[in-house]
Amino acid sequence: MRVQIVGPLPGKPGYDPEEYNQAERQLKKLDHKPLNPVPKFAKQDTASASQALKTIITGMMDCEGVLFLESGTPDNGILIPKIICDHCRIPIINIEFISKKW
Repeated sequence: MRVQIVGPLPGKPGYDPEEYNQAERQLKKLDHKPLNPVPKFAKQDTASASQALKTIITGMMDCEGVLFLESGTPDNGILIPKIICDHCRIPIINIEFISKKW
């Protein structure tokens, strides 16, 4: 499953690239295909929150689910992606749920 990782945006409180990278590693261990936006953030001329949000939204349109990092809050960039998930019916992935062995 292709999963977009969403969390605090560059320049916003709580932004930590390592948190994105850790989520990517966890998803790969579970045989998912994570879309980690951090490498794209680093390539952008300005690591502005608005440009980062565009990167995330573009990735969301090409995924089967979205994983929201625990550090994300409405104030640091995850509100719009959550609204998009709701309106576009994109599943929100819970890493603890999908890692359980049934």
